[in-house]
Amino acid sequence: MSKKILSIDVGIKNLAYCILEKKDDKFNICNWDIVNILDEKLENQPKCQNILKNKICSKIASYSLNTEPLVYYCDKKTCEKNINQKYPKCKSKKLKKITSKNTSILELGSILLRKLDKKKEVLLDVDEVVIENQPVLKNPTMKSIQIILYTYFIEHGYNIDGRIKNIVLFSARNKLKLYDGPKVECQKKNDYDKRKFLSVEYTKYYIKDDLKNNNFFLKHKKKDDLADSFIQGYYYLFKDK
Repeated sequence: MSKKILSIDVGIKNLAYCILEKKDDKFNICNWDIVNILDEKLENQPKCQNILKNKICSKIASYSLNTEPLVYYCDKKTCEKNINQKYPKCKSKKLKKITSKNTSILELGSILLRKLDKKKEVLLDVDEVVIENQPVLKNPTMKSIQIILYTYFIEHGYNIDGRIKNIVLFSARNKLKLYDGPKVECQKKNDYDKRKFLSVEYTKYYIKDDLKNNNFFLKHKKKDDLADSFIQGYYYLFKDK
C-alpha cells in the first residue's frame, strides 16, 4: 500500500514543499520546489537604468532621481557613480525596500493563494498534508502563513471529497530523529544552525541514489529550506515503521 504526502516548510521568500510517495520501505520524490511569495512585488519594482558593458543593469533600484521621467538606479557603487555624473544637479531619493515586514498579511495571503491555485493539480493530489508548525509569539507573520496554508488545504482538498484525508501541523523538533546513516560532524554552535546543517547533510544521504533530485538539490541556492521540507516529510512517512 502506498501513501503520498505534501510536506511544507513554512516561509515567505523561501516556502519549500516536497511531495513524497512511500511504497513499502521505499520512497520517491514526486515534486520538490520553493515558492517566493514576494517575487511578484519584487518583479514590479523599478529597475536600475544604468548601462554596464553595453547592457542595462536591471537590478532592483534602491534610489530614484527627481528627473522627468524618474531615473532609477541600484546600490552598486558603479551605477551610483555613473548616474550621478550624468545627472549632477538632480536630487536622489532612497526607495522603500520591499520586505515581509512592510507587506501586509492581506497582501501576502492573497499572493500565496494565487500561487497555490497555479499549482493545485500537483499540490492537491496527495493523501495527507504536513505543515511545519510555527510558534505563535516568535513570528506572527509566519504563523499567519501557516494558518492560510492550513485553511487552503481544508477548503480545496479536505472539504470537497478530494484525495486529502488529513492535514497535520508538525513540530520541527522531531524531523532529524530518524536518521540512520553515517555520523555527520557538525561544528555549528547555534542549535538552529545545527539543525539546518544536519538537515542538508541528512538529505544528501537519503537521496544520493536519486540522480535527478540529487542534482537539483546540490545545485540549488536554498538547500536548507528544500532539505527541511524533505526531512520533515521523510520523518512523517517512516516514523511508525
